[in-house]
Amino acid sequence: MTLKELPSDDQTFAGIIDDNLLYADKTGYIYELLRGSKKKAISCPAPAVSAKPFCYSL
Repeated sequence: MTLKELPSDDQTFAGIIDDNLLYADKTGYIYELLRGSKKKAISCPAPAVSAKPFCYSL
C-alpha cells in the first residue's frame, strides 16, 4: 500500500484531489461537535503574516 503525501502550503480542494494528496473529510465530526453542546470554542492555526484571521465564535 502506498501512502499519500500530505498537502503543504495553500492548497485548494481541487488541487489536493488533482495532485492525489491526502484529504480527510471531518464534516461528520464537526456536525456532532456543534450539535452536542451549547457553548463552543473553535480554534484555528495562526494565519500567514499577510492573511487576516478567520476564526469564528459559534
